[in-house]
Amino acid sequence: MKVLIGVDDSTHAAAAILYVAGATWPTGSQFLVLSALAPILVGPGEVEATDAIAQLLKEQEKYHKEIAEGAAERLRRASPTADARMVVGDPRAARIRSRGRGA
Repeated sequence: MKVLIGVDDSTHAAAAILYVAGATWPTGSQFLVLSALAPILVGPGEVEATDAIAQLLKEQEKYHKEIAEGAAERLRRASPTADARMVVGDPRAARIRSRGRGA
């Protein structure tokens, strides 16, 4: 069974991870923890600040990777097959791009 868990830095996401870690899953279940970074929208007056925007995006990507990895690490205590991934996109509609076979 493949299980996708979307997380952010909320207490609700932390509670969901605790619930999933404590539940009984079929042998061989695989977990993917995903954090989605909403794209940074640039207004007309911010076009000149490309370096600052690039730095902000880099910091936000790192933060969201840390969120996903931290949640996956909590799951690994219960199941060795928990992976973490970060995607850039609206969290309500972001798509996971497959890495090789499967998701």
